[in-house]
Amino acid sequence: MIAAQDLELHDAQLTGVEVRPTTREVAVSVRAFVGVSPNTRTKLTVLFKGVKQFTQNMDFLAMEDHSSAGNINYWSPALQAGTTYIYLVDGVIAVEHESIALT
Repeated sequence: MIAAQDLELHDAQLTGVEVRPTTREVAVSVRAFVGVSPNTRTKLTVLFKGVKQFTQNMDFLAMEDHSSAGNINYWSPALQAGTTYIYLVDGVIAVEHESIALT
């Protein structure tokens, strides 16, 4: 599996966000270009554990309009404890967490 620091989310598609307050987890589902095939997106889940804060703000119409081309602009992951930002076409997801994993 690819490591978080090697994942590029430019032009990825956000497919879902699951908030799990009782386990302090947030699972962000995406379809991203990974590996040698530049024309095929791979389903991935970015799993944040030990979540302290979670903020999400997005324009659903903009997300829908840009879904085929990719509705994620880029991300700035905190590879250890810290805050990860996922910048959307018109919005942002911010997660303050203890760890991050890709599944």
